[in-house]
Amino acid sequence: MTASRWVLTSCYGALLILSIVLVARGSKIGLISGLFVVVSLLVIWRESRQIRRNRNLGNRG
Repeated sequence: MTASRWVLTSCYGALLILSIVLVARGSKIGLISGLFVVVSLLVIWRESRQIRRNRNLGNRG
């Protein structure tokens, strides 16, 4: 992994841990931010899969 991916992964991990701690304390902001982090990670994961799929299809033809 490149350095930028490590930074991005560690930032998302820290935000996810922070939101879990806030939810454990009963904070609604933690729940909302945790949902936002999970949704954004799913969107990034889906787009990266689509990019890889398009790259693999482009190399076949």
